[in-house]
Order: sequence, then C-alpha cells, then structure tokens
Amino acid sequence: MGYILNRFDELVELKNNDSINEQFKLIAIIVHDPTDNNLKKHIRYHFLDLARFSGEHFLFITFIQPPREYTDAIRRGEYKYAKLLVGDSGQQSDTDTVIDPLIRKYYGLPEDGSYLVFAKKLSDDEVFIAPTTTGSLPYQLMDLTSYSEGLYDFDELMSKLQAESINIQEMLGES
Repeated sequence: MGYILNRFDELVELKNNDSINEQFKLIAIIVHDPTDNNLKKHIRYHFLDLARFSGEHFLFITFIQPPREYTDAIRRGEYKYAKLLVGDSGQQSDTDTVIDPLIRKYYGLPEDGSYLVFAKKLSDDEVFIAPTTTGSLPYQLMDLTSYSEGLYDFDELMSKLQAESINIQEMLGES
C-alpha cells in the first residue's frame, strides 16, 4: 500500500498510530534526493502501480505528490492500495526545502542521496536504511513486499537490500 504525505508532522502522527503499526508487517519511507528528478518523476507517475503491487501487508510512504488526476481519484477512493494523507491542500509543503532536511536529520541520513528507510513498525527505535535509485526502487519494493508476505526472513531482506541498521534515539541525541 502506498501513502502520500505532504507534511512531516503527518509522519509523526502515523508513527504513533497503533492500527498502522499493527496492520503492516513492514513500513518504508522513500527519502528522495531533491536533485534526483528522475526518481521524483518515476514515483510521481508510477505511484499507483507501486501501491498496487505492494499489497496489504507492506506500506510505503512518499512525500512526492502525484499528478492532479491521480490525487482526485485517490480522494474519491478509487484505488484500494493508495491513500492520500495530506493536510490543508492549499498549504502543501515543498518537500524538497521543508520536509527533506527534517526527515534527513530525524533519521541521520546524509544531505544528499535517495534512501529507503524501513522498519517493522514506524514506532521502532531501530530502523534500516538502503540507498535507492530510479532503477532499483521497484525491485527493492518487491523485496520488501515479498518479506511482508512471508517469502523469506529478515536477514535475507537485509542482505538483498544491502541495508544497514540505525538507532533513531542515538541519531536524535547527536542532532
């Protein structure tokens, strides 16, 4: 399932939402590099496809807004696996200048590069990060979906994604 957010505080609200943490076996946040226009364009125009194949047990979150026609269709509930969790639509944050620095600092990510940040629950202190690109993102999301459907174990997932573990509390303490 794919969620589109437009404010950082919405992510914090999801983190504290018990039903979200119980519903999904794995949750990932796509942190895109503001200069990676190919990745942004790919997510923007393929969001619905990515949401459909990610299924019911894996949730990915993006701050990249889809085209208006997708947004309207998602709001009308036409897509089972796509949700739009945006605040006041007239107050859409610029993800590159507002949200990107916040989310990078929160997860202790470098200032550039695109990453998948994932955890079994958004409320977990331990999260995992893996670099991502336009070419690797669909495959990485398939691997995360396969793990969520029980096709292999967490160590295999970590190996496939070449992910590393980070502790959010340590990162927050350092920042």
